[in-house]
Amino acid sequence: MRASCVVRVAAVAAVLLSSMFGAPQVHAQARTSMAIVYTVGDTAGLVGVAENFAPVTDALSRRLGSTVNVSTVSPTNAKGVIESGKVDLLLLLTSDAWRAQNEHGWRIVALSSDTSGNMVQMAARKGVNVRSPSDLKGLRVATSGTFNLDVTSNVLKSRGVVRQVRELRDAKDADALPYFIQNGFTDVVATRDENTVKALTAAGATVFFKTEVIPVYAVIASPALSLERLEAVRNALTGTRLPAEFTAKTRIRAFQPLNADHSVALALFDD
Repeated sequence: MRASCVVRVAAVAAVLLSSMFGAPQVHAQARTSMAIVYTVGDTAGLVGVAENFAPVTDALSRRLGSTVNVSTVSPTNAKGVIESGKVDLLLLLTSDAWRAQNEHGWRIVALSSDTSGNMVQMAARKGVNVRSPSDLKGLRVATSGTFNLDVTSNVLKSRGVVRQVRELRDAKDADALPYFIQNGFTDVVATRDENTVKALTAAGATVFFKTEVIPVYAVIASPALSLERLEAVRNALTGTRLPAEFTAKTRIRAFQPLNADHSVALALFDD
C-alpha cells in the first residue's frame, strides 16, 4: 500500500473514531471565585469594592492564568459564605478570617500589610486612673467599627473582665470618640486610627495600652482548594506590587504570608 493511501486510511479511521467516541476535549483553565466583604478598605457600595480591588483580582488572574470571578458580600452574610464554601477565596477582616480558620477549616493565604491603623490602642479620659485592661471593671468603654470592637472584646476576655465593664459600645464613627471623651460620655476609648489617637491626646486622654501589630485584612481559601492552587494564590498575592492609588483607597500597602509573629497577635481572636 502506498504511503498516501496509508495517510488517507489513518485520516478516515480518526474521523470514525471521533464520531464514535467523541473528539478529545481541551480542558480550560480552572476559574477562581473570590468574594470581598464590602466594608473592607472603608469603601462604600458594592460596585466601589469591585473597582477598588481590581488591582488585586487582576494580579490573581494574570498569575493564575485564569479568570477570577469577583463578588461582594455584606458583613452580615460573610459567615454564611464561609459555612457554605461556595467561593474559593474570601477577603475580609482578620478577626473573621481567624475564626473561619479555627472553626471551619479555611486557610489564611495572606495578610494585609497596612499603612496605618493596625495596632489597637486604649486611651483613658483625664482623671480616670487605669494602667491596663484589667483595670476596666465598672468603666465605660467605647470603640468604633467591627475590627476595633472584636479586638477590644477579646483583650477584655483575655483579662477576664469582659463581663465586668459597665458598658462596651460601638460608636460606629471614629470621629465621635474624642467627643465622647471630652464630654464624659465614656471613660476609655479603643481605636486603631492614629489620627483619632492624636485627637484623643489633644482632648486630655492618656494612652495606657497597645496591642501587638495586627494585620487588618486577610485573604482566606476554602478547604476544598488544592494545596497547589492555594500556593499559587499565595505567591500571586504576596508577589504583587500594589499601586499607590489602591493603597490610598484601602490603606493596604501589600499582602504578606502568615508568620509566627502574626500568630501571636491573631491569637487574640481565639475563643
